[in-house]
Amino acid sequence: MKIQVQDEPNGLQFRDGDVWLEFPAWDNLLVSVGDLLQIFSNDNYKRAEQRVFADDMMEPPVSLSIFFYPARGGYNLGPFQELLSNNEPPHYRRFTLPQFFH
Repeated sequence: MKIQVQDEPNGLQFRDGDVWLEFPAWDNLLVSVGDLLQIFSNDNYKRAEQRVFADDMMEPPVSLSIFFYPARGGYNLGPFQELLSNNEPPHYRRFTLPQFFH
């Protein structure tokens, strides 16, 4: 998961299929679902593909992103067992954080 604060110039865009949609600048926080939440939810929540677009006519955008890094223990991670069944098998194999980040 990523929490992001965007400054005044617009330019943050999210992909919706083949189209990039602009997300307007605002005074609050933007919370973006990341890869780990997509895996934990077994694809019930999808991470957002995003980019920052700027043209020569506007001030360069500045974004502050905070990434949460869970403990580095050897925890065995993967889709939450409560979301799995015969009709909904896991979409991801189990892994440790060192495996995920390498």
